[in-house]
Amino acid sequence: MTRRLLFALLALGIAQAAVYLVRPTTSYRLLAYGEGAREVGLVAAAFALLPIFLAIPLGRLSDRRAAPLLGIGCAVQTVGCLLLATATTTPAIAATSAVIGLGHLALALGAQDVVARESDHARHDHHFGLLTAGVSLGQLAGPLLAALILGDAVPSAGATTRALL
Repeated sequence: MTRRLLFALLALGIAQAAVYLVRPTTSYRLLAYGEGAREVGLVAAAFALLPIFLAIPLGRLSDRRAAPLLGIGCAVQTVGCLLLATATTTPAIAATSAVIGLGHLALALGAQDVVARESDHARHDHHFGLLTAGVSLGQLAGPLLAALILGDAVPSAGATTRALL
């Protein structure tokens, strides 16, 4: 397995854990600011807003040019998480959630592109299986990390900031 392929597998697993930590923590952050179910739902939907419009164009770009989506996605998702940790208004939280969604899309497309390009044909299924297992592990780890970090804390800006950083 090449170093680039290993990086792609690890990056997507870690990114998935981050997303599955950030999304429920964002709901607690909104509750801490006195928002209700409508705002929580709208902000949760904002995560998918940019990916809805950019998934196909980014996928085509990746197919045609081997675009560096993995690195770009890592950077965008990281910046989005850091901005979310400092966001104090519902529109800012929604905007940063949209940025995180876009970063996660780019990262996932980039990781899939690396697996497709770096794996020899005989190992494609194995490497895509590892990618899928890493995603599942991230989906398991993210909420557990959120629970460990937040503990028994009531929804508060301070507790969610710690979890988001």
